[in-house]
Amino acid sequence: MTEPLLRGGAVHTFDDKRTVGDAVLFRDGRVAAVGDTETVAAAAGDPRVIDVDGRTVLPGFKLAVLISIYPILINICSRGVFGLRPTVERVGVVGF
Repeated sequence: MTEPLLRGGAVHTFDDKRTVGDAVLFRDGRVAAVGDTETVAAAAGDPRVIDVDGRTVLPGFKLAVLISIYPILINICSRGVFGLRPTVERVGVVGF
């Protein structure tokens, strides 16, 4: 199975050190490495590279949390603070 490697964004972890990197590698459905792109890519075999284009990545953020904040996002959109498309582009969900 190809390992997804997300790069080009701000990867925020929820570890004790509050690690922030610009790439994250997933292996067997779990986070395998977080850090700078070169180091994370070296830990991968032949990854499927996904450029997140400056977006924020929150590995381990559960779908249930996204579902719980969905009404808030829709409320923000309906008030015209953001359009729906820009909001979805800011949030963006990638599943593996």
